[in-house]
Amino acid sequence: MPMSILRIGLIQEDLPRNDEEASTILGRIEGAFNWHFIFNADTRNTRNLDSFGEYRRRRCKKEVIEAMADDIITPIPGFHQVAYVTNDFDRALKVFADVHRAKKFMELRDMRYPTGPGRVAHCNIGLAYVGATELELIQPLGEDVRIYRDYLPQEFAIRFHHLSRFLKTRQDYDEQFAIFEKMGKEFPVIGEFAGRASYFYADFRAELGHYIECITFTAEGWEWVKEIPRN
Repeated sequence: MPMSILRIGLIQEDLPRNDEEASTILGRIEGAFNWHFIFNADTRNTRNLDSFGEYRRRRCKKEVIEAMADDIITPIPGFHQVAYVTNDFDRALKVFADVHRAKKFMELRDMRYPTGPGRVAHCNIGLAYVGATELELIQPLGEDVRIYRDYLPQEFAIRFHHLSRFLKTRQDYDEQFAIFEKMGKEFPVIGEFAGRASYFYADFRAELGHYIECITFTAEGWEWVKEIPRN
């Protein structure tokens, strides 16, 4: 798995005041996130990292830290995937390479998968990770694919379709299904694929403008996910 490197600028007038204080801060972060840190003691100018911690002030005080999170396993429970539909798979892959820098995809062409009792979707599917987020590209080809085709015009297009939420256990999956069922949601897609995954789509178009997919993987499915290219 590729190593992820996170640079953190410590931003505050007087935090930390010395290397001992900085080491203490890092020790706490290591314990919380199981990350490992290396000081770059000679680096003085850094960017703020908006998405981590409260280290945002007016000027940089201390070192850049490289957090080498080489043991992070994806997918991470929670929303993990952004899914799009298209009517031209190859052309869309080129757009994703340019826009998302996703040049390597797992291409599952002419794929068929269950969408409900007696129903199957026939699609081209592309999967790729960019960082910790998975991208899915779906081109509907035939059979039970109205849920995808309804998003697409006649001319070439790529349209956002759904977010996917990864649930770590089957119990979590069943509980989430029950929550959405209690909310009165419809489930246009419910299926299990090749002993690897169980999934459903819940219709949140009225509230959010898109579907929400929920998915959980078997042990075999986890091994399959590891084969999805990282960009």
